Amino acid sequence: MLHLFLTLFAVTPDNVGLPQVAIDDASLPNALRVTFTVVGALAVLFIIIGGIQYVSSDGNAGDIEKAKSTIIYAVIGLIIALSAFVIVQFTAGQIQ
Repeated sequence: MLHLFLTLFAVTPDNVGLPQVAIDDASLPNALRVTFTVVGALAVLFIIIGGIQYVSSDGNAGDIEKAKSTIIYAVIGLIIALSAFVIVQFTAGQIQ
């Protein structure tokens, strides 16, 4: 099916305009490291934002719940990101 599509529309890997990227042994770990760093930093940022929302809620129940939700979801995201990092490191053989 894919071959038929490529034949009909004369799309080949050479003329689609996409850059060719060589994958070596260092590129995947670097990409994963950057990804986990960004996700972790975003989770910490959202925990800080939730804390600021909580402090500035002025006792408004709706704002307090919104701030708590922000903090809870950020902590859950951070736990998932850390778990994914540990799983990737373990399966890659870097943790014994």
